[in-house]
Amino acid sequence: GAVAWSSSPVALGDGEVPPLGGETSASAPLTPAPSPACDRTSELGSCSKYAEDARDCAPTTDWSVDSCVQHADSASSAGEPWISAYYACVNGVADDVERPYAVPSARRGKARFLELLHEMEIRDGPRVTPEETSEAAALGVSPLDWEEDDASIDAAASAYLGAIGNDADERNDEDASKRTSDARTNSNDEPYVWAFVHVPKSAGSYVTEVFRAHIWRLRERGDEALARRARVAARVRARRNARANDASELSRRALLDDSGVVGENSASNDYDDAYANASTNVAAASLGGASWSAYLSTNGFVFDDGLFHPLYSGMSYAPVMDLTEPRFRDAFQFYRGAFDDAPNDWYRPGAGAAANQNSPLGMARSFHAGRREIFKGSLAMGFCDAVRAPCGYVTVLRDPIERLLSHHAYSCAAGAEDQAGWTAEMRLKGSCDLDPASYFEQMGGVDVSVQLLAPRANPASRCALEQAKRNLRRPCVRFLLQERLRDGIGKLSATIPGFAGLDEDPPESFLNAPAMGADVGMLTSKNQVAGRLSDAQEARLERWRRDEDVMRRLRALAHREIELYDFATSEYDKQWVNSGSSVGSC
Repeated sequence: GAVAWSSSPVALGDGEVPPLGGETSASAPLTPAPSPACDRTSELGSCSKYAEDARDCAPTTDWSVDSCVQHADSASSAGEPWISAYYACVNGVADDVERPYAVPSARRGKARFLELLHEMEIRDGPRVTPEETSEAAALGVSPLDWEEDDASIDAAASAYLGAIGNDADERNDEDASKRTSDARTNSNDEPYVWAFVHVPKSAGSYVTEVFRAHIWRLRERGDEALARRARVAARVRARRNARANDASELSRRALLDDSGVVGENSASNDYDDAYANASTNVAAASLGGASWSAYLSTNGFVFDDGLFHPLYSGMSYAPVMDLTEPRFRDAFQFYRGAFDDAPNDWYRPGAGAAANQNSPLGMARSFHAGRREIFKGSLAMGFCDAVRAPCGYVTVLRDPIERLLSHHAYSCAAGAEDQAGWTAEMRLKGSCDLDPASYFEQMGGVDVSVQLLAPRANPASRCALEQAKRNLRRPCVRFLLQERLRDGIGKLSATIPGFAGLDEDPPESFLNAPAMGADVGMLTSKNQVAGRLSDAQEARLERWRRDEDVMRRLRALAHREIELYDFATSEYDKQWVNSGSSVGSC
């Protein structure tokens, strides 16, 4: 029979272990995967009852209503631990049918966010893009470090400054009209929020660190772009003032001189002085370089991380948002707007209003400034239904046998996380001596990928497995394979604007930051388990890996995970075709 899911922390560890040798390929299951025979179909043509399942299959597409938060809240009020009740619901206990979460096939653009973003793009210029940040970085940070001629200023004003750019030169009317059209047609092209579904023992901790570096990178580069916009805006305003002075001088001289001839020393010669004075004010508002201080936007608006991202659900992963079990409920409710302020135990490095962070207006302003949000947690699937901004999912999958062997080494052999994966008997004995197959036969937790990608159904059901496959194919979902991790990070960087630069080295400012900076050890070691084990333990793990009976039993336990992984490997390259234009929003 199917091994029941366990909500024990054994299934929720971090890190990874390199292969210890031997052949354990998930592509060679004990028996062929069963065909998804269907007993009954719905009116929409989908299977509503799989032959191998005891219960009907009725997926839900609205996690803001059907999430397990409400079930866990009710059970918690009756005395059951909240997280246990949540996992029971995730595994289908709360329903009399299988109700796996289905990522919607139609795009959900989050209308209010897009409306506000459109207004900003018309008024303030287009959103900050990777191309603009590269251009700004090439010019330098300080206004004293570079010079741009009038043609370059005109081009930048037309491209980036919205209404102010339109005032720079009458010839920009056509460009402004084009920007209006572009803002309307391109508003739904990519998510602002990415929910990272962390499948345990699949490089999740390392990828989280890569994402942390990237959020830092986006803020740093966005600051440079906004600083350049402010400097260009100062030049434009100075030119406008100089031209107004020219007109006044012309009128005055016309009254004094019937010829109306203006001398060579017109007021426009004061242009450089006016620009210098304006630039001084801009420079005073920005500290340049890697600073997270305030920068002036095109309309004089100050974008400050402390103002627009004043809250973190936890500091363990900041500037990535913590969506792990202890923080999940509050983050879910806060971002769906269930309450106006964040919990008092959230970290508050800034002084801004909570609405700046979780409202459509605040998130649209942050997106416009070139920033993105990433939420990390095993329970992240469905979170996009709560957040009020365009949102997508990203996850990392791993060869199931390698993942289970790594998990066993971490939770059983190494007794990591204060022996969270040990039974009371193991703690009394002082060791976990079970082989990998025996360990998971006793502890469960094998079908974790299916369970996390299609929550609210028995992860051992065909209904959940087929929905997990469908979820991986949705346009707003991207999945990486640990065995091709560098390739996947590179493809995210190349195909999705918000991930541009993801494959670069972490910013020096992130590596050296005194707060919210890099975990250098994680970036270099990837949290490998091998260093935690004695030579004798590693030798025993190697013997088990080469034991045909142990591997046969492990493949039998993991046959659903193997089927899902084989499906993912067959779909991996397809998801990147035309990725940038088709990612959309969940």
